[in-house]
Amino acid sequence: MFRWMNRVYRALWVLAALAIAFLLWQQRGRMRPVIDYYQLWHNVDFNFPKEPERVPVELVRVLSETVVHVRDKDGVLWAVGLQAAEGISGQVLRRSEKARDWSQSVREEITEALEAGSLKVAMVSRNPNRTASGFLYLDEELYLEEMVSRGWVILKPEAARVLPLKQQHALRLADRHSRAQGLGLWSSDNTDFLPPDLP
Repeated sequence: MFRWMNRVYRALWVLAALAIAFLLWQQRGRMRPVIDYYQLWHNVDFNFPKEPERVPVELVRVLSETVVHVRDKDGVLWAVGLQAAEGISGQVLRRSEKARDWSQSVREEITEALEAGSLKVAMVSRNPNRTASGFLYLDEELYLEEMVSRGWVILKPEAARVLPLKQQHALRLADRHSRAQGLGLWSSDNTDFLPPDLP
């Protein structure tokens, strides 16, 4: 009698587990942000990174998709490498005129956008030679998100972990969007610009 009841209970537990798994699978689209946030939180050892301090700057020149010259309020000129962003490698640019043309057109679009708004930089690291690594903010919005969503740069998520989780999640969504839509570097016409070891 008890053995039969135990088998019934076990069968019910298995059916309940299968039903829960099926419901979760059906709602996986709604669950994805929760999973994303958990992964991002885990990647920063369950901490809550604060937003880096921003300082107003004036754009001097866009050197590449990932490097800009800016002047701070004291008139000091900085070469800022955009953290968590990777562009076309110098090797590809040297051998491909098509890549150079594409890179030039992207630099022009970035320049036009940055000149049209209020620009700030959050410098994550600074060097004595006035080079720095950091993030650009255009009209108080993280400009890297726009660059990633248009496929102008490749997101390096491990380098974005200094940002608040909300901004990291926005970058992850922008990366998915550009890849899924085949935008910019992810276009079928531009896949030869990409590093061979990309995930």
